[in-house]
Amino acid sequence: WWNRDPFAAGRCAVPPLRASRAVVCLANTTEIVVPFQTLRSRFLRLYQRKAMVHHYTQYIDTALFDEALGALDDLIDGYERALARPRAAHAPA
Repeated sequence: WWNRDPFAAGRCAVPPLRASRAVVCLANTTEIVVPFQTLRSRFLRLYQRKAMVHHYTQYIDTALFDEALGALDDLIDGYERALARPRAAHAPA
């Protein structure tokens, strides 16, 4: 089914430890691409300088950084393609 309102919020029945209440918000919107783009640019600034990479190379191969960046690029591309489609293309036929 198609949800015209991309947000849903609700009170959680079981709050996290040391909390009396909790609320959850789910958002289904292509506007999430902006934080992903920001994440990518911040990551690239640090990674190009090899900042903090030495902390991770003792546990993982540096190729995983490139793989993760590729996955993030694919995610961003997908959201940008969805944004480029006309609004009617998002609704069910």
